Amino acid sequence: MDAGLWCDEPRRRRVVRDAGFGGIDAVEISADHRTLTVTLIGAAPGPLAPGNVELIGEPALRVLDARLERAPDDERDDGDGGYADDRLIVRLDRAGGPQPYTLALVDADVRDRPAPGFDPRFARVELSFLAGCPADVDCAATPQCPDPEVPEPALSYLAKDYASFRRLVLDRMALLVPGWTERHAPDLEITLVEILAYVGDHLSYLQDAIATEAYLDTARRRISVRRHLRLVDHRVHEGTNARAWVCVAVDARLDVPAGELVLGTAAGEIFAPVVPGPRTFHPENGEIAIWTWGDAGCCLPAGATSLTLAGEPVLTVGDVLVLEEVRDPGTGLAADADPAHRQAVRLTAVTPGRDALYDQPVVDVRWAVEDALGFAVCTEVTVARGNVVLVDHGTAMLSSPWEIPVSGRDRSVPTDVVDVTWRAPYPPHPAVAAAQADHLEAIPGRALERVRALAGVGRLLDEAERAELVTLAGRRGARRVRGLAGLAGLDAAAQALVVAALADEADVLLHDRFAWLARRAARARAGAVLDHGEVDAVAEAFGAAYAAGLAATSPSLAGPAAEALRQDPGAALPELELRESDGARWVPRGDLLGSEPDDRHVVPEVDDDDRLHLRFGDDRLGRAPEPGAPVTVRWRRGNGTAGNVGAGAIDRVRGTFPAITAVRNPLPAQGGTDPEPMALARRLGPHTLRATRERAVIPADYAELAAAVPGVDRAAAQRRWTGSTVVIDVAIDPVGVPVAPPELLRRVDARLHRYRRIGHDVVVRSARTVSLHLALRVCARPERLRAHVEVALRAALRALFAPDRASFGDPVVLSTVVAAAAAVPGVESVVVTRLERLHEGDRGERAEGLLRLGPFEVARLDADPARPDHGILDLVVDGAR
Repeated sequence: MDAGLWCDEPRRRRVVRDAGFGGIDAVEISADHRTLTVTLIGAAPGPLAPGNVELIGEPALRVLDARLERAPDDERDDGDGGYADDRLIVRLDRAGGPQPYTLALVDADVRDRPAPGFDPRFARVELSFLAGCPADVDCAATPQCPDPEVPEPALSYLAKDYASFRRLVLDRMALLVPGWTERHAPDLEITLVEILAYVGDHLSYLQDAIATEAYLDTARRRISVRRHLRLVDHRVHEGTNARAWVCVAVDARLDVPAGELVLGTAAGEIFAPVVPGPRTFHPENGEIAIWTWGDAGCCLPAGATSLTLAGEPVLTVGDVLVLEEVRDPGTGLAADADPAHRQAVRLTAVTPGRDALYDQPVVDVRWAVEDALGFAVCTEVTVARGNVVLVDHGTAMLSSPWEIPVSGRDRSVPTDVVDVTWRAPYPPHPAVAAAQADHLEAIPGRALERVRALAGVGRLLDEAERAELVTLAGRRGARRVRGLAGLAGLDAAAQALVVAALADEADVLLHDRFAWLARRAARARAGAVLDHGEVDAVAEAFGAAYAAGLAATSPSLAGPAAEALRQDPGAALPELELRESDGARWVPRGDLLGSEPDDRHVVPEVDDDDRLHLRFGDDRLGRAPEPGAPVTVRWRRGNGTAGNVGAGAIDRVRGTFPAITAVRNPLPAQGGTDPEPMALARRLGPHTLRATRERAVIPADYAELAAAVPGVDRAAAQRRWTGSTVVIDVAIDPVGVPVAPPELLRRVDARLHRYRRIGHDVVVRSARTVSLHLALRVCARPERLRAHVEVALRAALRALFAPDRASFGDPVVLSTVVAAAAAVPGVESVVVTRLERLHEGDRGERAEGLLRLGPFEVARLDADPARPDHGILDLVVDGAR
């Protein structure tokens, strides 16, 4: 047999072992190259002696000894394919050389035959005494036979669609089965060919689609682009529906159950309340006159945040009023009323009262600065309208049965839902959390003020006041303040002494609960909305009056009316509800990155055909649904700019409500946004990561984040090393006032805490104002009155140094001051005689024409004689009468 035969799958070795033949399995060479350990295949078929061992090669080697070591019989086969083999120990007279040798087990009498019982194929083996020496090459055997050449079939790589695949298969069949010539469609073979062509067409499309949709630049499907951009924190929005304020007029009190108030337009657009729930409408709130206390020709200036209403309207904190000009102030005609003089405001305070002079009940109302009037209100031609409802565009819920397909796990499943309504959550969770934080931070001051107020009433306290004091004091106060538990049995003087003692120790007694309240406020300031349990805990600790309006559903926490119509398209979710037969509800989410394994969250995605696709979880990020589970899908239809109807367009009610006399939206609907175009998303989406600030690293980042807080006009920051830590000093320039109030500083500090870099301590303070001493000598025209010129000069210079004009580090330029003064009518010439920091003397600023300020300093010149420490303006006016 050819010893050089090389096979890819050696099978003979196992057959030799199973048949009981002998053979050489492997040879090991000792370190001195004089001992060979020959491992046999299985058991040796007979005894072996030195005469049965032959080494062929140069120089010749002589076998001194050959000793057979047999393996125990019980280890021959372990049942798992493992075997114990006999070994032959061969001793040579000397070490072998580098030449190759052949070790053969031969018959002692006939040297050209194998030893008795040994297989000829495995009776000899080639070896080298260099096998144990270090080497840099792989010793594994290499295949000696070339791979068989398989002729490549004639393939058409241009076949990419159904027709070309069908033609290709038919051509191939003509070569393989030349006798088959049937080409009619009903033929079974033709049917199989067309099925193969269909599957090939589908697979070819999938191959192209996978490569195409894998990159943002080439992706064609909207869902693919959306997922690509989500990786860089850009949310491709599907638009938002429109919102509007609607005033409902009734002739009698009307209670409308939840979900039954549906409004519409003549064109068929449907609007429904944004906040679900029952509604109560009062006839007194339809049209409310503004009370002017008997005066005439009154006007509320732009920027006003309060007024007095006549009558007894049913209003509470959180309600919305619409101020509307109903007649023109000049002509008195309703047709000439300015439609721009309409504004919605959300009430932050409602105080009933009475004008005793005219015996007229009145109500004082206030609203937030964000809702400050944008125009002057002429009270004689303006009314306030109540019964205001915030509605949004979209047809009422539609329902459709659906079964989750088997492929619903880990992939996007198409549905039959189209034109679904998308809207942002209302009220926004960050706004609710911030309002709750403001509410909680105000409770300590309210509690202390209330205790001190009850200490000085000078009369017997009623039952509610005594219960309030006991609740505020708590168990600790009841133990430390004697007589507090028995207030009901004391006279007015004794009660006053007990309450005064409580007021003296209120800071200490309430310290722990104030600290607990501060932790809750900090959590809310960080963006966490308080739940019902936490609100109940506040009520238990301080009383129901202090927790009133703290619930997340309270209208008083909804924010100003000016923000209610604005929506963030990136935060919008579809008006969609999925319920299984057992009542379990699937909640829409923007993504599943924060979902727990048991959360029934689903991600809605809109494809290019406007169909809604649903992506479920995988039991790791979100729960996976049961394939085939019956689900009821309910949704609203109507989205985009189609809902931006004009003022007065919403004028009808769906349903029968005899008490409703009129429905009208005084202001146009707004906020409806169409889906984001793919071209715009591709261009702007990758830049979102750089445009959105997620962490403050350098001082400029802290200043940018602080300036974004409502109420902050500008901010500046600088880095300071204290010797042990890095401190970021942040200075705040507030809107409208020179010094930032403490509440604003707390809000800025809470916001920066979320973004600050680890190792940075943030210190927030108000801008350092630099009071100026400015003196001018002005020559006025002779035809002017000196007093008029001086008044105009003071007004112009105060406007020049108004808080919202000056910024950090802006120097005071002498030429700017001269130009502002010279622009006043009647001024002939201006000379600046003094320009310096207050009480610091002249340091050359007037000669240089420039008063320099530090990076955290802002110039201040109030020119108020009552507060000379806020800047002094000296004017000398000559030449006038």
